[in-house]
Amino acid sequence: PALNVVTNHHLRSMRLMLHELNRLGYRNVGCAISKDWDFKVGNAWKGGIEAAKHDPGMKLKVKMLDHAHNDPEIIAREVKKYKVEVVISHLAVYEQLQACGFRIPQDLGFANLAIDFRSKYHSGIYQNSIEIGRKTVEVAVSMYERGEFGEPNSPFHLLVDSSWNPG
Repeated sequence: PALNVVTNHHLRSMRLMLHELNRLGYRNVGCAISKDWDFKVGNAWKGGIEAAKHDPGMKLKVKMLDHAHNDPEIIAREVKKYKVEVVISHLAVYEQLQACGFRIPQDLGFANLAIDFRSKYHSGIYQNSIEIGRKTVEVAVSMYERGEFGEPNSPFHLLVDSSWNPG
């Protein structure tokens, strides 16, 4: 059934990520996001990449890296092949790149799409999970107070913006 959803605004998060990387001077960006992960967020990660291409001042070229097999050797080979300066992904890919011999940030930049609360060790997007939790409680309490139970007649999505974490 379609339910009410309180979550991160993944499309705007990707745009924020790309704007920050552009501002930092990166030009060749590799993005290692599985199709499954993108599908779970309504293809918003790739949608954010597509939308950002049309933003004024955007100079980045984003190459989708092969993350289908979760094989670090494939990603490492593509990073070299496409002369990627920074990889956008999640912590497991960061660890895989390090295991393949990349020194981060000396050899390769890395931008995490799901930073733990204000990490001083990684740059990337903090999805504001605490605020998402607060909003979820507000929604649940207000539904309870109105006597709304079960499947909603008109489901909604409440989307919370992310913050850039410089690391």
